[in-house]
Amino acid sequence: DKTMRTIIAIVTALTCFTLIGCNQDANSVNGPVAVVDLDAVARKLGKEKQILQMIEQRQVSLNEQVIATQQSLVQQLNQKKSEFGEVSDEEAKELAQLQTKANTILATTRTQAQSNLTNFQLDVVSRFRADVKPVAMELARKKDCRVVLSKNDSVVFAFDEAIDLTDEVTVVMQSKLAAPSSATRPGAGESTVK
Repeated sequence: DKTMRTIIAIVTALTCFTLIGCNQDANSVNGPVAVVDLDAVARKLGKEKQILQMIEQRQVSLNEQVIATQQSLVQQLNQKKSEFGEVSDEEAKELAQLQTKANTILATTRTQAQSNLTNFQLDVVSRFRADVKPVAMELARKKDCRVVLSKNDSVVFAFDEAIDLTDEVTVVMQSKLAAPSSATRPGAGESTVK
């Protein structure tokens, strides 16, 4: 409860600071803050599928590594069992220790794989956000906005559609994706006059 109240107080203070700190005309159609729905931009650009495929490929790769580790540990344990033949009490204790060690290694491998996947997901999303950020800020500045919020139902409860830059950001990003870079155009850098 105390943590939640602190978070709400911080968000409220930041919102008030943002709204007060922007020099906006009270009759302005656009507010000091713009909103972009990053999920919608990603979906419209086809990036959502690409991002999900990249994450799925990473997950498959990490799962294969975990399975390979598990198979290797089982093989080592079985090899040790076959070396012992008929197992004495002391050898049974050693096998139990090896099994415990194998379980620990496997649990660590799974934890590392999950952490790796989480970091990868964050990195992929962060790179997409970094691609969108300059476009969103440029469009926001044209509307005298100095802050761009990502539309997120847990943060942005409601907003006037006039401050929504989602479609404009999507159009600009689509044009950037569609325009071939000068390095990939035939004859780039060559004079068109011959």
